[in-house]
Amino acid sequence: MNNKEQFFNFFLGRELPVCGELIYSGFESLLNDPYLDIMDDDDNLIFANNATAFNFLINTSVAFERLGKILILFLLNEKNPDIFTNDMFDNIFDGPSGDSSEKATITTILKKLTNSNRIIKLIHSHNNSSIVDFIRELSPESLIIEKSELKLLSSFDDFYNNQRYGRFNPNQENTFYEDSKILNDLLKKISHSQNIVENTLRTLGETIKQLSQKYYEAISQKSIAMNLYTWALPGDSSSMTVFLGEKKSLIDDLLLQRFSKNEILYSLLYKEINKIESEIPDPLDIEIDDYFLQKFLNYNNNQYVISSVQNALAESEVKHLEAREKEIYQLIWSYYKNISN
Repeated sequence: MNNKEQFFNFFLGRELPVCGELIYSGFESLLNDPYLDIMDDDDNLIFANNATAFNFLINTSVAFERLGKILILFLLNEKNPDIFTNDMFDNIFDGPSGDSSEKATITTILKKLTNSNRIIKLIHSHNNSSIVDFIRELSPESLIIEKSELKLLSSFDDFYNNQRYGRFNPNQENTFYEDSKILNDLLKKISHSQNIVENTLRTLGETIKQLSQKYYEAISQKSIAMNLYTWALPGDSSSMTVFLGEKKSLIDDLLLQRFSKNEILYSLLYKEINKIESEIPDPLDIEIDDYFLQKFLNYNNNQYVISSVQNALAESEVKHLEAREKEIYQLIWSYYKNISN
């Protein structure tokens, strides 16, 4: 594998799962805020959790920006094979060579392109809408984005370009709750005045996941065309769930994570709970390697464990997940109260 292939395979291959992890953790912050609400009166936002809004907005806006830039580099390489040559990347990895006295960077290569100033500015910018426009110019069929998805990206741009430094920027008249206002306005547009948080998050999670998978598919196709494995993702990662998960919405992925946590705890405590409670449901028949179980207990997230729970659930006779989750949660809580007294 030459240095050009190493760049596209390993360097950009590292970026891809990072984007997936950012998207997952950003959405997770919404689901983990028990006080998240959709408010009609902006004055009430002063009591909102600004950290929730900031975490979601910063992670998701950066993730899509990076996904767009990965795709742009693949497209530029595809359209400019005379400039994106192997020896140019040799200089990036190995330092100055031949008549070059300085170590090259991606910017060094981009300077050789037609309209280089615009391209370099775009690569150094944080504007999802401009990135999408440029991708469409390079290859309209590579990324087909719907109006609702473009509006979502525009909301992320609004936050990132105006609010990411928050109250640290004295030149802007920011309110105390600016981050929460951007998130609240986004949720209000989605909710259509119904103001039901779970339904709204399901729609938002579906849009984000669909958009994520469009970027991933486009990058994968370009990677495969170069006989590279940029598309490969860590098997136990949240990025695998974001880009390749079968659920339509991220909220369902995260609810399954919460359900899995309860089921794991219940299976570990089942014998003890059975000593003090009668007629309790059987634990799921979950097959988990100790290594992954420890990872799950340490970090509350391991996709191998969640998949194992999902497989056990599919083979069980459980029909009503919400009812089972409530029952098991109450049994665990009662057990804890019993042993703590």
